[in-house]
Amino acid sequence: MTYSARAMEKVMSRKSKPDIFSFDVTEVGRQWGFNGDKRPYHHTPPINIMFAMREALQIVSEEGLENSWNRHLNAHYQLWEGLDKLGLKPFVKNPEDRLATVNCIEIPEGLDAGKLIANAYDKFNLEISGGLGGTAGKVFRIGLMGYNCTPRNVESVVTAFEDGLKQQKFL
Repeated sequence: MTYSARAMEKVMSRKSKPDIFSFDVTEVGRQWGFNGDKRPYHHTPPINIMFAMREALQIVSEEGLENSWNRHLNAHYQLWEGLDKLGLKPFVKNPEDRLATVNCIEIPEGLDAGKLIANAYDKFNLEISGGLGGTAGKVFRIGLMGYNCTPRNVESVVTAFEDGLKQQKFL
């Protein structure tokens, strides 16, 4: 990983450290000895996370940041176009307030969400999540992030919803 001088100045002058060791660039630098500091050894750094971050940044670099943003946004629009045709409604009503990467769908009254989720997993090998905290039992959550954020995968999600809704006579 590389950082511009401006980015390093910002990192080195921050007032508080990250809550997670793996995200502390200054600690990673100390482990690598890049500031001329004596390298500490008090545990093994999370090498797999460092490799994963490097690969993720490489992928974004190759695609282009704006292209990546647009791909995620287009997948989000495609998902809602398909879900709307099935009569499913967004939990967040104002489209401008919705996240493109985590989509919350209202569970229709009378639908057995667990059956739909199980069907999607068993028949389509797709994982549909339920709500958390105050939205538990109220929403499905669909993540559209990174590699899985493609038109083909979005179509698979819509197809899984359609099949699950038909099984329960909602379509």
